[in-house]
Amino acid sequence: MIEAIAEHSLDTSLLSSGCYVLDIGCLGFAFGDQLRRRYSARVYEIDISDLGKDRAYYRCGIAAADGSGGVSTVPAHDSRQLIPGDHFRVYTIESFSKHVGVPYWDVIKMDCEGSEYDILWNLQKPPAKQITVEFHQHTEARRSEEFVQQIVEKLSQWYEVRQHQQWGKNRLSLNWWDSLFTLKNPLTIL
Repeated sequence: MIEAIAEHSLDTSLLSSGCYVLDIGCLGFAFGDQLRRRYSARVYEIDISDLGKDRAYYRCGIAAADGSGGVSTVPAHDSRQLIPGDHFRVYTIESFSKHVGVPYWDVIKMDCEGSEYDILWNLQKPPAKQITVEFHQHTEARRSEEFVQQIVEKLSQWYEVRQHQQWGKNRLSLNWWDSLFTLKNPLTIL
């Protein structure tokens, strides 16, 4: 059953108590909080922004390659984008998973303002049972609709496309996709 959890499509019928969730772009913590309450999920929250000291999260980036990064802010859209820099560590999904000792994820949520393109394009194997992602077109990292379709086609080798709908957000025209991919064969993740 597809349900919106903090603006992100998710097949909640695939979740169970204690599931592992990687929240890339946790600004506000609403997604992780809902999954903790409903499923006692083990949520690993990541954001490139300094979100204050009231809440524990990983201040790092996820990208196509390991390294370091910085933050660029676009005030008109209240978005923060990963850029080259030396302010924090940047991981791939695979290296972050090894770093925290999680061999596979039940859910990966990506709300990372343009980094999703390179992260997904460079995947070598499926990292999660389901991936919910916002493809952003209002950032400097935006890509063509054709490239978004190429990513969808690449992911289709492992995932069923359950949702891929374009919307308008931040008072702009059609500028992002709400997409959900669920693993076709759970054995491929092992």
